[in-house]
Amino acid sequence: MNKLLIFAVVVLGALVLLLMTRKGEEGSSALQDEVTSAFQGFLDMDTKAIARIDVVKGEEKVSVAKKGSNWVLESSHGYAADGEKVQKFLDELDKIEGGLQAGWYEKSHPEFEVDKEKGVTVAFSDSGNSELSRVTFGKYAPSQVISESKSFARFGTDKGVFEVVGNPRSLIGGAAELDKDYLLDKTIYELEESREVFEATIVRTDHNVILERRWVSSPKEDPKKDDASADATTDPELEWKEEFYVASGDTSFQAKEKEWGVKSYLNNNKNLRADGAAEPKDLAEYGLDSPQLKVALKHRIKDSSKTEGAPTDEKTLTVLLGNAVKDDEGKDSQYYVMVEGQERVYLVSKWTHDRFAKDLKDFQPDPKEEEKPAEDAPGTPEAGLIEPVSLDGDSPAAPAPAPDAPPASPEPSTSAPSEPEASSTPATPAPAPAPTRVAASHILIPYKGASRAPADVSRTEEEAKAEAARILTEIQKDASKFAALAKEHSSCPSSAKGGDLGEFSRGMMAPPFEESAFGMDVGGVSGVVETTFGFHIIQRTK
Repeated sequence: MNKLLIFAVVVLGALVLLLMTRKGEEGSSALQDEVTSAFQGFLDMDTKAIARIDVVKGEEKVSVAKKGSNWVLESSHGYAADGEKVQKFLDELDKIEGGLQAGWYEKSHPEFEVDKEKGVTVAFSDSGNSELSRVTFGKYAPSQVISESKSFARFGTDKGVFEVVGNPRSLIGGAAELDKDYLLDKTIYELEESREVFEATIVRTDHNVILERRWVSSPKEDPKKDDASADATTDPELEWKEEFYVASGDTSFQAKEKEWGVKSYLNNNKNLRADGAAEPKDLAEYGLDSPQLKVALKHRIKDSSKTEGAPTDEKTLTVLLGNAVKDDEGKDSQYYVMVEGQERVYLVSKWTHDRFAKDLKDFQPDPKEEEKPAEDAPGTPEAGLIEPVSLDGDSPAAPAPAPDAPPASPEPSTSAPSEPEASSTPATPAPAPAPTRVAASHILIPYKGASRAPADVSRTEEEAKAEAARILTEIQKDASKFAALAKEHSSCPSSAKGGDLGEFSRGMMAPPFEESAFGMDVGGVSGVVETTFGFHIIQRTK
């Protein structure tokens, strides 16, 4: 009898456990229907109807809204947003066509980084400010396909987590910390390719420095023809050459030895990009009411001075540079900047500030520089590493003569001293030219879509920049690791040689790379330098 009773209790317990299990399964089924409904609401959303995007991570928030056909960053004082970046983010959303179940319960949210602390929550609204959908994007999801990125996401207020194609979080500035200026249009100004800067006046509190570009026509030299065989009745073929002059106070000279420095200054300052936005307020707080440095850039239609009577359309753009912003170590890390006549105030890096803040000494020849042997020709970096470009941004080419140009050269300016007659035995040697080549190593971190990026590169631009910054931190701790880190991380053929590019001269590298390499001391290491090929860390070796 006792055995029958025990058996009955066991059977009853099994039946109760079976009923509870079925109830749990029904609960799971109901949860799945709820999550699928919220997910489907996102899938049904028309991204073209989105007029506002609010991004929240922890206590930080970014808001971007559509004004007419443009986007503005409301959370950054209503400054213009980068429309291309916003559209790239929306395009990434359109790649999501479904997802795989990854987790159902709230306790799994920290694991997938879709919780309130680590997740990036994005709310989408239409022009009437009605919410269309809400998604919390989490961390990367492992993928078997190298070129395909995946991530985890949670939709609405549901607890379910899905693995989806793409990584929208990285395209909205939601890395370890929310980048409030990621979607900012960082172009402060950009002159068209059809224009050239022909004069720059660097205005300091106690003196000015004027840099000038002049186009001069002169008879083209023909090494195959001597003077005796020249036909006096035939007008010589003319060619145009650039000459550069520097003046400050009573000092003026033609910049022959450091011509590259003047040319680089005039060409590289055709555009200016910001690191971030500053709130427009009393300019005195930024040192912009009476700046210690301002640069007036005169620009005109490119090559217009080569044709007599041609319209030049000369204009002047003045850049004001204000106070420095200190980093955690008390060092100057950023500077306030604005364009005269505009209201918006931006922040630029110290490197960008120093690009403008040149003085007379930067363009004067250095008498201590030893003259290099003529046979010591500039080296050539490994082919295909950095695209050779001219300082004007066009393919290098000899200047074409103007069709109706007069044979005589223009009258020399009084600001340039006349050159003494040559002597076969000069009493003192002429000042040696400044170095026009350096040697450097680099680490290249490309991203998907960068010039010449390998086909298997899937990281985004933001991810590449973060990776370069991480590697730079290691180098700053121990610079002797540069070669080893280049071999491990650099996506460049030079990585096999520890990133060594050998020697190269001016005009062979992309302008930001060149400016950084030539602007540091031997042994120096750059910050993260961006070119069309990705993000570089550069070490000058010679």
